Amino acid sequence: MCLLQSAAFADRLIEIPIGRKIYIGTTKIGDQWNLRKAGDHKFSLRAPVLESYEIELEGIKRPGRDFRGTLGASYQLAVPIVDSVPGISIGVRDVANETPEGSAAYLTSTWLIGLNGDTVADTPANLTLGLGTGGLRGLFAGFMLPLAPQVRLIGEHDTHRLSMGFELRPVRDLQLQWVFRESETRLAAYWTLRF
Repeated sequence: MCLLQSAAFADRLIEIPIGRKIYIGTTKIGDQWNLRKAGDHKFSLRAPVLESYEIELEGIKRPGRDFRGTLGASYQLAVPIVDSVPGISIGVRDVANETPEGSAAYLTSTWLIGLNGDTVADTPANLTLGLGTGGLRGLFAGFMLPLAPQVRLIGEHDTHRLSMGFELRPVRDLQLQWVFRESETRLAAYWTLRF
């Protein structure tokens, strides 16, 4: 059970969707900033609906443009079980086609791979593979590898660009990401609220 809970609070790696949803009784809010372009950021709010559905509201601000909003939704077909069953989700993101990544429909699967060792035994590695349309046209892939209980190496290819970075979890419900994507450096912070 500890392995499932430690990997539970995200429906995205960096930008690609993953095969697990946010749990009932929680909501995840976050913001992502482009350090090389002042005024370029993206706000998100993700919440579960019933047992298998999830919705996401996004607000996007780009230099020289007004603040815009969009939404996405996903349905979890299978819940991931460490070393046994991948999590599988289908969904749509950015239905208003406002993000730079673009509107997309997708099918994605995430495998949780249990690790041995004293420092990361409670945190499984993640491997995600998916297939999408539109802004995710083709095959996308990503991974998360825990380096220590609060430090993870993350990377993905969203069919257009390669992104690599680190995720820090200084406290239980806070995720901080430092990501490099082509000529961009991005910082993100996500907070999981529990009800």
